[in-house]
Amino acid sequence: MNAQEKEVLSQGILLTGAVQELDRGLSFPGESGMFDAPMGDVTRFEVDEWGKPVAHSTLSVQDEVAYMGPLLTDASTERDPAEVLDPLVSSMANEAFLADAERLYTVVPEDEVPARESQGWERAAVVLRLG
Repeated sequence: MNAQEKEVLSQGILLTGAVQELDRGLSFPGESGMFDAPMGDVTRFEVDEWGKPVAHSTLSVQDEVAYMGPLLTDASTERDPAEVLDPLVSSMANEAFLADAERLYTVVPEDEVPARESQGWERAAVVLRLG
C-alpha cells in the first residue's frame, strides 16, 4: 500500500526559525520562572508561577538542528497564553543556540500558525498523518 491509498488522519504545519531570531530575550511575567530538566535526548522546560506549572514544552537538539515539542499551557489561568509562551520559546531558542543548533523546528495545528509567526517562525511544510 502506498501513501496515495491512505486516509489523512490529521494535518499540521512544520515551522522553522533561526535560533538567533527566535531568541528575543523576553522575560517571564511577574512571579513566573522557568525550570529545565534533562531527560536523555530531550530536555523538558516548565514555566511555574507561585510553584504551579502554567506552561511546558520539550526540546531535542541533534547536531545543528533543534526540535521543539508542543507548547502546552494551563487552561485554567486567566492570562493571555502568549505572556508565558513567547518568553518560553525565546528561552528554548537560547538553549538551542548554546547547544550549537542553528535552526529550530516544531509542528503546530494550522490555527496556531499566526501566533507563532509573530514569534519569528516561518512555514516550512505541511505534515500529514496517514492511516
